[in-house]
Amino acid sequence: MELTEKQIERLNYWIKTSFHFIQYPDPCPEFFWIDRNGKWISMSNMELDHLKACANLVEREIKSSLECISRSDPNRSIFDEFIIKPAQAKQAELREVLKKKVGL
Repeated sequence: MELTEKQIERLNYWIKTSFHFIQYPDPCPEFFWIDRNGKWISMSNMELDHLKACANLVEREIKSSLECISRSDPNRSIFDEFIIKPAQAKQAELREVLKKKVGL
């Protein structure tokens, strides 16, 4: 999907304000987390509390963002593809590492 300059600007705004843990156009590598300071952290080096907190943060950001953006918004498909899907993938990675560390 080819994005316009305005769509890229909007996408970068969403990432900067709520979804700091994903990147565009190059996604954050699997099993790495980007903290609010832009520091990359291997999920395998994160403590259980940190993994859980990050997974919960992703869930909250997805939920609140979906409540705010209307289905009729012309940017909704871009939001879903470039924000929601990568955020859900990052959440799944966090939960996978958390389960491995807990021993489930």
